[in-house]
Amino acid sequence: MVRHTQLGGELILRTEMRIIKAEYYSIEGIQEWDVYKKHLPSIVAHLAAIDAALKRYKAHRIERGLHYLVPMVNSISFCILSPLNDPPGPRREEAFKKWRLQRRRRKAVAAAGLLAVNQAEVTSPRKVTSWPLPFCTMWYFTYLASVTVLSFMIIFM
Repeated sequence: MVRHTQLGGELILRTEMRIIKAEYYSIEGIQEWDVYKKHLPSIVAHLAAIDAALKRYKAHRIERGLHYLVPMVNSISFCILSPLNDPPGPRREEAFKKWRLQRRRRKAVAAAGLLAVNQAEVTSPRKVTSWPLPFCTMWYFTYLASVTVLSFMIIFM
């Protein structure tokens, strides 16, 4: 029995989707059935709704960063990995310290990303989503320009 929490809801939906896909792929010739073709739009709509719910669950779980769902290879079930599963002691405390640090970093990166988007919208008339060149490429060109200038100074002075 799974408790009805965010993680439990995601676990139930993911397990049911694996069951549906296993049953669907086990039936040969289902794509040629007239009834299947008739109900295909509603099937696609329902699967899209379930997929959207799973994406919301996953985004929340990744934001928290505490639980990881690993699908079992020859089964429809999942294995839940978490530092909560460690026995109390220094290893568990260390895992929680790492988790808290990762969470702070994620929040800082998310805040910086939102801040950068807002500044780009304010400072430029068009939305700037990325630099024309990656940052390391710009540094490389700066390095090449400075080496060229220094070499001309050495040669001609």
